[in-house]
Parts: sequence; C-alpha cells; structure tokens
Amino acid sequence: MFNTKKLLVLTLITLGAFGTSCDDGTENEIKPSGCPVTLDVQSFYSDNQSAEVGVLFQGVDCKGQPTSVNASDLTASEEYNGTSKPLSLAETKANLYPIEKKYKNLVVLSLDTIASITNNATAFSALKSAAKSFASKVLDGNTYLLFSIFDGRQDVFLLGFVAKKGSNIFVNYADAAAAIDAMKCGDAIDGLGNKLCADPSTNLYGSTLAGANLLNQLASYVVSNVPELGGNPLFSKSLVVFTDGTDEANYVSKDQMISTLSSSTYNGTKYFSIGLSGDVNQTILKDIGRDGFFWASDYSQLTVKFDELAATLKKFSSSYKRFAYCTAKRSGMITFKLEHKSGTSISEAFIANAKSEFSCPLGSITNSGGRMGSDSSQLELSLPTYNPGRN
Repeated sequence: MFNTKKLLVLTLITLGAFGTSCDDGTENEIKPSGCPVTLDVQSFYSDNQSAEVGVLFQGVDCKGQPTSVNASDLTASEEYNGTSKPLSLAETKANLYPIEKKYKNLVVLSLDTIASITNNATAFSALKSAAKSFASKVLDGNTYLLFSIFDGRQDVFLLGFVAKKGSNIFVNYADAAAAIDAMKCGDAIDGLGNKLCADPSTNLYGSTLAGANLLNQLASYVVSNVPELGGNPLFSKSLVVFTDGTDEANYVSKDQMISTLSSSTYNGTKYFSIGLSGDVNQTILKDIGRDGFFWASDYSQLTVKFDELAATLKKFSSSYKRFAYCTAKRSGMITFKLEHKSGTSISEAFIANAKSEFSCPLGSITNSGGRMGSDSSQLELSLPTYNPGRN
C-alpha cells in the first residue's frame, strides 16, 4: 500500500549537542564536530504485496545544502512492541538502492501574470523565455512539470497544451515551450475558458498554497496513472513561485500561508522563489523560498535567474537516496528507524500485513566498499487542466 509521509516522525539531534554551528567554510563540507548531517525525508512507502519498505531521503548539512550519504554512514532497525532490532542484510536485503525506476521529480512553477508583466511586451517576452529555459533544463525524463498561473483571482489555473486536448502535465520540452509561447492576454489559459490577464491584483499567498496543493495532487495522480513505477513511486516535490509584486488580494494572510506550508500535509516539499524588481518585498519572498530565493533586478536577468534555480533543483534531485528492505514482520504496527552516524535519524511507522508467500523484489548488492551499520554490505551512490478550487 502506498504511503507518503504518513505517521512521519523526525528525530533530529540539535546542533548544540555537537558543538558550534557551521562556520563560513566550503558549502558542502562535513564537519563532524560542528555540522552534523540531517536526514531529510521526501517520501515513504510500504508494500503489503511484496513486504518491501522504502524511503526517499537526502543528507542535508547545517546550511541546508544536500550532501553525500553512503551506506557505511547508516544503521537501520525496526521496533515492534517496544523492542528494537537491527536489520540484517541476509534477512531483509536492507541497503541503499538506485532510485531511477521508482523516482519522479514533481515541479510546480507558479507564474505571476498580472498587468505589470503581461501588458509590457518586453517583460512578458522575457518571462516566457525564462520559463522555457527553465523547462528545458528540468525536463529530464524523470520530471513532471505543471505551470500554475495566478493574478488577483481567488483561483489559480493550470496552463494547458491545446494540441493535446487540455493536457497540463508536461514531460518534454517541446510541449512545454509550445504552451508557453501560446500565452496571450485575453486568450484562454486552459480548456475551461479561463483567460489570462483577467485581474490586476495579486493573490501571492493564496496561489502559493494552491501550488503546494497541486504538488500533492500531482503525486496522487502519478500513483494512480503511472503503473511502470510499480505502485510505490518515490517523489521529490518542488514549488517555484515567481512574482514582481506583493500580495494585494488579501484572501490569505502571510502568517496563514507560512504556518500551512510548514504543516505535515506538505512534508518533504521544497520551496523556491524568484523576485523581479517592482515592489517585491524580498523578506517575504525569502520566507516563501525557504530552500532558495533568487532576485532579478530587471527583465534582462530573468533567464539567468531561472537557469540558476533549475541548476539548484538538479542539485537537490541528484542527491536523493533510496533506502529499502523487505520486512520480515507480517502483522502489527512497526516503526522503521534509519540513523546517520552523526546522531540524526528518521523514523517511519507502518502496519505490516504482507502475505507469507512472496519473493522480495530487491536484488543482491555487491560492492567493494565498507559496511552499512554492523552487518550489511555497502553501496555508494555518488551525487550525480485542473482548477484547484478556492484557497
């Protein structure tokens, strides 16, 4: 049964327990005495058909940057009825595994299309070029991309590709570029007749929440409609918000937006923002783009900043790891725990209900490196048309 972020418990040891916090050294440098690695969960699943349990995660340093995690850095265990037992490779095949066959990178690019941009031919052209450049760099065969269009209306709208009868999930650059090029004030954005440039106000906070909801709904869509992922896909989710203004519509307050985005409903979501001169409040956009904020002082810098953001997303997505094993438990509430040698750990609870007649789908792993925890072999993975309703 697919389970994303359910019963998630993060056990994070504070930086103070390890000494001082990070200084201004190299961005991804690991300093065991002062910069412990945190394990950041993206998604989790447990499959009662095969007894396979898996988690998509990444190592993050104290600057919030992804950093390498190897199998020899980890120990794993299961807790049942108050008793904790380390996982054995021989019994469970517990280890790090490649993510390609199960992984999808989900991205929502939320674009402010108010009059200050769309009524300025130069600005609108620059935004289109930047959005197309972004799409060309993130659509790599593993990414699903949505364009969320907002202005002052209480609803946001998904940019559709007319030639594909309203399709709005983009998986290749040609389709995305064609949809972006077709954007024109007064014309329909989607197959529902919703038009571009219909409201001069800005619903920044409400549209940001709508974008986060879209990511969760896209994840549910993939579970139901992409059978080649085996029914237990692993996701990374990124929301990118672009604006040249501040929230004027006042449907949602800033505090409401921040607290909602921080709730468990959106666990694992990465948030990024791009601001363009105008009357943008950089402090607010940094609050929205907690994982990355990019600033363009004028239209000529938009493509550069969108490209920098695309590179950041690639850096994040290439750092994700998949830890998986086949549980020997057949009933009851089980807590799986994965701990890094720095002392930080993640825990996921699931209900075991697998049949006894199954073959563990995880393959054997051979590698000449170290060992995972105390008894496992090692694998080193190098870093390499919907209307969402009212907010």
